[in-house]
Amino acid sequence: MIKFNATKRAFSLLEIIIAIVILGTLLFMALPKFYIGQDDAKLALAKSQVAAVISGISVYHSNAILSNQKSTYPNLKSSDSRLFQSVIKGGIASDNTEGWRAIDDTTFIYSLAGERAVFSYDPISGDFDCAPENSDRKGLCKALLE
Repeated sequence: MIKFNATKRAFSLLEIIIAIVILGTLLFMALPKFYIGQDDAKLALAKSQVAAVISGISVYHSNAILSNQKSTYPNLKSSDSRLFQSVIKGGIASDNTEGWRAIDDTTFIYSLAGERAVFSYDPISGDFDCAPENSDRKGLCKALLE
């Protein structure tokens, strides 16, 4: 006859293996949601940055008119590594891998998860919009302007 020890204080190997399998399964299901959530957060941040740039251009122009200056629009590219400083306090950091970067004074690229959206800025009219190569407004460019 088998006697069971009522004072057992350790886990058996089988219990430990089952716990590891359960934790591994939960981790396997949760990780993709974590990475998708990061891209969604970056997209939301970029949308707010585009809206802030467009709004900042309008405010800059309005202030110029109200202070009796000639009707002017700002230069969006600054001399250092931060972009849009003339319309957003502190600007936005430029990044060559993912995020914003300037090609020249009027062309800006936003990259996210292998996609890129090219924006053009017209300093005469103040328009900040998808570049002609994105004129169909599909993909990332469309998502940033929604």
